Amino acid sequence: MMDLQRIYLTGYRGTGKSTVGKQLANLLGTRCLDLDRRIEASAGKSIKTLFDEGGEELFRQWEHDCLREVASAEVETVPLVVALGGGAILREQNRQLIKQSGVCVWLQSSVETIAQRILGRGYARAAKLNQPKSAHRPALTDLDPVQEIVQLLKVRDPLYDEVSGSTARTDRQSPRQVALEIFAWYHDLSTSH
Repeated sequence: MMDLQRIYLTGYRGTGKSTVGKQLANLLGTRCLDLDRRIEASAGKSIKTLFDEGGEELFRQWEHDCLREVASAEVETVPLVVALGGGAILREQNRQLIKQSGVCVWLQSSVETIAQRILGRGYARAAKLNQPKSAHRPALTDLDPVQEIVQLLKVRDPLYDEVSGSTARTDRQSPRQVALEIFAWYHDLSTSH
């Protein structure tokens, strides 16, 4: 039987997981847990500091440990909306946790929209200058920012697809419209089980 206690939101950075998650939680009368904030609270350090101290591997271990806690914890308000980090689906163990402990929606946007959201309006100029993206989330490759998005999506898209029961476009609708779409999908799912 499908576990409906958690609604995971997955997708690349900048697709609106945290923003849509808060809107969805409001519609459901529940709360939204942002996994990146949970990692920082548990580690007592920023994500950037985790990367600086131990690279992506240290961060991914913290991510896995926090996701395991969230997936196994007793949920006080059902459903719990969980905004995942964009790379949380990279580990097979994480994908299994997501599939076993809830349902998942893949938030999708075009490369151009993602770049604009991550880098701001001057993203084309920043890409040409190969400027660092965000102080909060470090670059994951040596590629320019737009090429990094393209490259990582090639790897991640099949994994997002693997864990997700539904998709929602976030570059064509407001966060509230996306949340309403997910709300309707979840309602249909919960009434049919």
